[in-house]
Amino acid sequence: MGRIHYRTQGLTAWTLDGLRRLRHRRGTPLIEVLGPRDATQHGPTLAFRVLASDGQTMSGT
Repeated sequence: MGRIHYRTQGLTAWTLDGLRRLRHRRGTPLIEVLGPRDATQHGPTLAFRVLASDGQTMSGT
């Protein structure tokens, strides 16, 4: 079970890093990750918001 936990934590860290690097052309963040910033405090499920270039949350409709 420890190997699964270690691998999942690594994938979570990689995904969090990638999502935080996504930017609009103007340089503003494209994604707002919800929850802890540290992958060691996160489970394998991530919650995030997609942001418009003005920083407002984009609607799902």
